[in-house]
Amino acid sequence: MTELLTAEQAALPGRLGPVDFRMGGPELVCLVGPNGSGKTSLLHALARIGAPSGEVRIDGRRPEDLGPAERRRLLSYLPASRDIAWPLAAADVVRLGAGEAETLEAMEALELDRFARRRVDRLSTGERSRVLIARALAPRPRLLLLDEPVANLDPLWQLRLMEMLRLAVAGGQGAMVAMHDLDLAARYADRLVLMENGGIVADGEPVSVLGSERLEAVFGIRKVGGEWHPLASLARSGGEGNHAKHGGGVIGTT
Repeated sequence: MTELLTAEQAALPGRLGPVDFRMGGPELVCLVGPNGSGKTSLLHALARIGAPSGEVRIDGRRPEDLGPAERRRLLSYLPASRDIAWPLAAADVVRLGAGEAETLEAMEALELDRFARRRVDRLSTGERSRVLIARALAPRPRLLLLDEPVANLDPLWQLRLMEMLRLAVAGGQGAMVAMHDLDLAARYADRLVLMENGGIVADGEPVSVLGSERLEAVFGIRKVGGEWHPLASLARSGGEGNHAKHGGGVIGTT
């Protein structure tokens, strides 16, 4: 049986790898790690951006061997940047690379109708995010590569997007998503991949990765009483019990 995604010795000089990675079938994989750990670089290597070395196959096919139309059905890549210089209407951006029915479906799912004819360079950052997400989802590719898709979205749309990705996986697509919100990742992911210094240092079920000593070492945080705390604050407070009692040093992970 052909695996959905295989990457062998994928690397970008000075940024990533070499990294091996496999996704046997449809699943939602969340990439987590500190800034500069290699999450974006891994997505670039899988999308064949920036002349990476190594080999990547999606459904047994190499993306670089395909024309634009076939490639759009194979993978979609959402960059972390939400900047758009084109003076195009939102609907026209979504329509790039997708059919009319697919465009309308994606726009409806992301509720873009009220600003469909507005120029994307005049939308708010959150609105532009939803336009670009719709563009990535519209072709219904075999694999979604999304770099921080929940960034700039309000809490409701963060949850709605993660629900959409779960539906995409249930429908046979794979999704690899870079994100910083560890709790959101744990809630929705089938699998967490922890990155550090351009490599994968842990890969497994969310509960096992989030509870690991490796995650504590990489991020310098620990979950106590349902909240994330800096390890340095825990040490200063004299232990988990005192820290939980006084509630000091609570941090978010977004």
